[in-house]
Amino acid sequence: MSFTEDELQSFNTILEQRLTAQRKEMERVFEQRIIESRRDSEQRFFTMQQEMLRTMALKLTEMQGRLDSMFSEKLQTQQTRITQAISLDAEQKNQQVESSLARLLEAQLPAIEQLLSKQLQELSLQSLEDTVMTANGVHPLEAFEVQTELPGKT
Repeated sequence: MSFTEDELQSFNTILEQRLTAQRKEMERVFEQRIIESRRDSEQRFFTMQQEMLRTMALKLTEMQGRLDSMFSEKLQTQQTRITQAISLDAEQKNQQVESSLARLLEAQLPAIEQLLSKQLQELSLQSLEDTVMTANGVHPLEAFEVQTELPGKT
């Protein structure tokens, strides 16, 4: 069987048209699959992004809670230490003031006792003089003498 050149040319044209149509169909199918694959990949990527964001937010919240807890504990410890230090300092200063007052009073006590003793002696002596003068018939104010020394010329 032999074919004429026109038949072969027609056959070639038909084959080329079918191949072109098949190639276009294949390109369309590939392009559609690429689009679907891209859409699927983008959806997966978006889902993974959302999941990562949610996971990171949860971890961040947990870490924030732990940090808050640790900070609160440290702050409480610091407050306790500061309160204890202030109380101890106030107590020590109070003891120092009490000690200083006690020493001051102890140092002044003999002088106070001496003054009181002197006052008591003077009152006793005055009372005794008043009693003696009154008993002698002399009023205490009448027996008042003033002695002065005049500087002498040499």
